[in-house]
Amino acid sequence: FDRYLLGKESLSNKEKIGYELFKSYGCIACHNGKSIGGHFYFRLGYFLDTKSQKYIKCPSLRNINKTSPYLHDGSIKDLKETVKRMATFQLERIMSDEDAEYIVEFLKTLTGKIDDKKD
Repeated sequence: FDRYLLGKESLSNKEKIGYELFKSYGCIACHNGKSIGGHFYFRLGYFLDTKSQKYIKCPSLRNINKTSPYLHDGSIKDLKETVKRMATFQLERIMSDEDAEYIVEFLKTLTGKIDDKKD
């Protein structure tokens, strides 16, 4: 994704659609900046539990497809399901499987190289 922003690499059509959906659903409101998130805390379940006083840190989405399980409590193992759940709880939006799949394709572009060497 970084190379795409610098004009050095292109995204596939699915990844581009996912990026546009990521923005149009409102995911980018919290997941932004160089780390694509990780900058502030927000109220958990903003739209569904208006009395909630639980605040959690908005996670960075860098390498997100390598960091399962997801959510603050590790309750979901599937990234697509996590995307759909967050759309409901944080954005008050119902997301189709197809849209979630496109967004996951975009999220995969946020994966960097991880050094697998062990000392």
